[in-house]
Order: sequence, then C-alpha cells, then structure tokens
Amino acid sequence: MKRIFNLIIFFYLPFLIVAQVEDVPGTGLIFNDAEYAKVPIKATLTRSLYGSSLPTSASLKKYTPSPLSQGAYGTCVGWSTAFCAFTIVEAKSNGWSDQATIDDNTFSPGFCL
Repeated sequence: MKRIFNLIIFFYLPFLIVAQVEDVPGTGLIFNDAEYAKVPIKATLTRSLYGSSLPTSASLKKYTPSPLSQGAYGTCVGWSTAFCAFTIVEAKSNGWSDQATIDDNTFSPGFCL
C-alpha cells in the first residue's frame, strides 16, 4: 500500500508543481536597456517621397461615431478600437458621412473578441 502511495505522489507531484507555477501572475515588462538603445530616435524623413501631393491637413471627424459610455465594463481598449477605429474605416470605405447612418452601423467592443 505504501508503494502505491509513493508512486501516486511521484507521478502527480510534477503536475501539482506546474499547476502552482501557472497561477503566478505576470510581472509586467522586463526592460532591456541594450535593446532599447538600438531603437532609432526618430523616423526617417519621408516627406520628399510624396512630393507636394499631400494635403496640409486631414480629418476623419466626419466618419466618427457619436461618443458613448462603456458603462461598468472594463473594455476601454475594445471600445476605442472596435467602436471608434473600425467604425471610421467602415464609414470611410462605404462613403457614409451621415451621423445617423454611422451611429446605426457602429462596431461593438465585443467584435474584437
């Protein structure tokens, strides 16, 4: 009986240890100074690649949905990407500039999931 008990402990102990390790929450960013130092300080100037064809200003405001509240849900990232950014892309692609049409076709924050 003792031998069976020892075998059970021997085979199940590693699974218990792994299960405990997985419950440890992440610690966040592990910053690497050497890799960070390799990142370019500023982007290469590309304005000359476009010539004078770029406008002096641009706005996507006419394609934006009306602001709404996310309520008690912690969905700020989903809300900003799905609700706003995806809706802007869809409205611009379909040529919608009427606010009611845009508001009727807004994306749900659950769309990203």
